[in-house]
Amino acid sequence: IPCSFTHPDTFKPKHAIWFECGLTCSYVIRSIFSSNNQNVLARYKKRVALLDSDWAMTKNCSIIINDLTEQDTGSYMFRVTDGRSGLTYNFETKVNVTALSQKPTVTSPQLTEGQQTTLTCTAPGHCSGSPPEIIWKWRGTGETSSHVVSNTSTETVVSQKYSSTLTFTPSAKHHGIKVACWVSFLSRFTTEETVTLVVTYVKMPTITGNASVKEGEALTLTCSADSHPPSLITWMKLHSEEYLQNGTETATLVIPNVTAEHSGQYVCTARHLNTTLTASASVTVMYVKMPTITGNASVKEGEALTLTCSADSHPPSLITWMKVDSEEYLQNGTETATLVIPNVTAEHSGQYVCIACHFNRVLTASANVTVMCEYMAPICLDSKYVSDVLTCVCISLGVPLPSIKWPLLESQAEYSITTTMSSFTVNSTIILPVRELDNTTVECVSSSAMSSCFNQLQLMLTATLVVSLPAPIIGVVTDDFPLIWEKVSNRILKHMNDTCDKVEQTFQAVQSSRKELLEKVASTESQSSMSSDLLVQSCLKLLAIKVLMSWRQQMRKLGGRGAVK
Repeated sequence: IPCSFTHPDTFKPKHAIWFECGLTCSYVIRSIFSSNNQNVLARYKKRVALLDSDWAMTKNCSIIINDLTEQDTGSYMFRVTDGRSGLTYNFETKVNVTALSQKPTVTSPQLTEGQQTTLTCTAPGHCSGSPPEIIWKWRGTGETSSHVVSNTSTETVVSQKYSSTLTFTPSAKHHGIKVACWVSFLSRFTTEETVTLVVTYVKMPTITGNASVKEGEALTLTCSADSHPPSLITWMKLHSEEYLQNGTETATLVIPNVTAEHSGQYVCTARHLNTTLTASASVTVMYVKMPTITGNASVKEGEALTLTCSADSHPPSLITWMKVDSEEYLQNGTETATLVIPNVTAEHSGQYVCIACHFNRVLTASANVTVMCEYMAPICLDSKYVSDVLTCVCISLGVPLPSIKWPLLESQAEYSITTTMSSFTVNSTIILPVRELDNTTVECVSSSAMSSCFNQLQLMLTATLVVSLPAPIIGVVTDDFPLIWEKVSNRILKHMNDTCDKVEQTFQAVQSSRKELLEKVASTESQSSMSSDLLVQSCLKLLAIKVLMSWRQQMRKLGGRGAVK
C-alpha cells in the first residue's frame, strides 16, 4: 500500500502503526503492523512490513502485505507516534482481495526425440511472501516428477518470482500428452497451467498384410510410419525405379490378380525431414503351372523308356506317375519326377499320366508310349473275282502298326479301298472292276518305320472262275530278314503258326493226288471225248498244287532257323 506523510517540525516520528477499520478503527486492538511489534493481530504477524526501513527520515509509510487472503479485504489507516503522543491520519485505504485467477506460465522449447530438454514453470505474481509449492503433473495423474528443480530469483527488494524446471529426454510416447504445472500458495490456494507436448520423432515403418497369396488373388500390403510431422511413404519393388504407391503417414499397396511374376521383395520407404527409413516384405505367390513331359515316348523294344514330368509351382507340387487303367504308382517326386522303365517290351505300350498335386488343385498331363518292335510279319494277299469285279484282301502284322498301299492300282480309274485295324493287324480290301483278268497283277505294300514288306498276286485265270488262292510271300526288303523273324512276338508268332498250319493241311490234302492228277490230265489229252470242263478243272487243281509247292518252298527258306514251321 503506497503511503507518505508529513508532520510538524517539532514532532519527531518514532513508531509507525497500521491498523484496520472494521466496525471500529482502533489502533489499540486492530493493529496489523507496528514498528515496535506491540498489539499486532496474530493473523498479520510476519505478513506486513514497511518498504523503507528509514521511513522516519524519508517519510515513506508504504507497506507490503504478503500471502493475501480474502479476509484481508477492508480499510486500513496509518498512525505515527513519537513515544509519548501520536498523529493519526484521517484517510482510509480500501483493499479488495479476490480469488486467485492468474495462472503459471509454462515455456517449452522445440522437443526432439532423444534430445534432452527443459520445461520451465513460473508461478504467478512477483511477491516477497511465502514461497509457493510447484508440482509437475503428467496426464493429470498427480504424480510428482523426480526431475523437478525449483529456482528462485530476486528482481527487486520486494518483488520475487518463483519458478520450477522439468528436465527430461522426450520420446515418441511423450508426443501429445498433457503436462500440468500446479502451483499452491499456503497449501490453500492453487492454480495450474496445462500444455500439450509436441515431439518431433519418427519410428521404423511397419508393414501389415499377408505377403503369401495364391495366384489370381489380390495382394494388399499396408506400410505405416508413426511420426510427427507425418512422413512421406512410398512403395517400390526391389531393383525397380517405378513408384507403385505413395501416401502420407501410411500407404497401401494393392495388386489385383497376382501372378508368379509378382513374387519378390517390396520396399517401403519413409521420408521424415532429413531422415529416411525403410522396411521390406518378401512377397510369395503360390502358383502351379500345367505339368510338362519331356523325353522320347517312342522307344524300341529292349531300350529304356525315360520320361520326366515337371510342374513349375510354389511351393513345389507333388508329382506322381501312373499308367492308365492301373492303380499302381510308378514314380513320384517333388516338383519333378522321372519315370524310367529299362528293357521295355510291347506290353509297356500305352498311355502314362503325370499327376501334379498342389494344395487343392490337381493337374495332369499324359504321354502315349509306343514300343517299336524290330519286326514286321510278312503280308498275306488273297483275291476273288466274280462278275467282272476283282476283290483283293491284304493283311499285314507288325509293331508299330504298319500301313498298306496298293501302288499298281494308281493307273486304275475306278476302285475302292477299305482298311480296318485291330491290335497289331491291318486289313486292307480293294474292289475294282476288271473286264479281262488274264495277266492282271495286284501288288500290296506294307511299311512301317522299322521295315517294309510287299506281295504280288498275278492272276492268269478266265473270267468265269472264282479264285481264292494263297499267294507266295515275296519277303521283306532288308539284309537281315532271318534276324527279323527271330524277333517276332509270341502273339504274332502264334498267328503265323496257325496260318501256316492251315496251309500245311491244304498242301498235304492235295499232294497225295498230284500223281493221280498228272495221269488224269495226260489221259484226258488223249481222249477227245472228255469234256472241256473236266480238263479245265484238272488243270486248275494242278496249278493249285504248283502254287502250294512254291509257297511252301518260300516258307522253308524264310523259316530256316526255326522261327516258323
